[in-house]
Amino acid sequence: DEAEEMLEETMGMRRALPDVDWLRIAEVELKQVELAMDAADYGPAGELVARLSSQLDNLQGERTALLRAQAEELQGNHRFLIGEPAVAEGHWRQALEILREHELDNSQLGVTLQYNLVMLRGTAGDYPAEIAGLRPLIPKFESTFGLLHPMMQTIEVEMAWALTMVSENAEAIEWAERSLNTAERVYGADHPEVADSLGTVAMIHADLGALAEAASHVERAVEIKRSSLGALHAETGLAHQQLAYVYIRQERYDEAETELAYAREALWETFAADTHRFQADWYFASGGLAEGRGNLELAAERYSAAWKLYEELVGETHVYVSDATTQLARVRAKQDRLEEAQSLYEIGVPILLDLRGPEAASTVREATRWADVLTALDRP
Repeated sequence: DEAEEMLEETMGMRRALPDVDWLRIAEVELKQVELAMDAADYGPAGELVARLSSQLDNLQGERTALLRAQAEELQGNHRFLIGEPAVAEGHWRQALEILREHELDNSQLGVTLQYNLVMLRGTAGDYPAEIAGLRPLIPKFESTFGLLHPMMQTIEVEMAWALTMVSENAEAIEWAERSLNTAERVYGADHPEVADSLGTVAMIHADLGALAEAASHVERAVEIKRSSLGALHAETGLAHQQLAYVYIRQERYDEAETELAYAREALWETFAADTHRFQADWYFASGGLAEGRGNLELAAERYSAAWKLYEELVGETHVYVSDATTQLARVRAKQDRLEEAQSLYEIGVPILLDLRGPEAASTVREATRWADVLTALDRP
């Protein structure tokens, strides 16, 4: 709120000058877009940046080119945040092309755009390709931004997530701890970016079975996000969802239910119903809660909702689709609906084989469960 007031005051002062510099006005408007997106106010942010980009398209010069690229980047960021990665990619590529025309593609903005395009590989589920793209970018980030820069924390936490998704947990925890250290040194202990790194560290610990440590990290992340972003911010909802996941693993079902209620309120307040991946994550976590409590039909309903929404939002071959279908298959096997379980494993396990490889723990676990179903069906 204070930042918005300061920007409005700045805008008024610049418009009052005898010779109005419209590019300086555009710079302030770009800051207003960034602020709106930080506050998850995506509708007004999208309208403002689209109008601004259209205005800048009619101007020439290197200074204008940089602003045009910034506007295209923000349009991409907006589309990504509302769950439209393919549209985001188009804007980011256009921004990078504008910079290349002026030999600015290795500027801070240019390197950031290169990172965004690599990160989209992970969004599409191709984590090996994302990891391969991130490795040469990390030294470029270090030389462009310096070691103590917010973008270093961004790429470190992304590397940690990508490594987790291919079950490279030992290296993943190193990158996650590194991102947490960077975030605390750059932002201080109580910043939302610190909470993001805490969440990443926690999820890796949870996958390794260190549930008490995972819970402690996410509980702190929730506190930070509620106090800094507010209870109804989408990122706060995600933190509550992560905490629910850990509580379910600990069989703390009542506490998990409370966390999921907080998450649903925040996510459905921010996004239209069933339009964002975080909401698919909510259905998935809710399925885990129902399964833990023995309500298999509700679990199947929620896993199925997650599966369909993941397919719609991230594609049929994403690892999230595998997670949802294999969990649903497990529930159907518990219900002795073995033919359905077999069909679901037939969807999910090949995705794991392709994206995580045959030796990943999750691939081995789900392939073994599939084999058990086939044995029960008396099939080789």
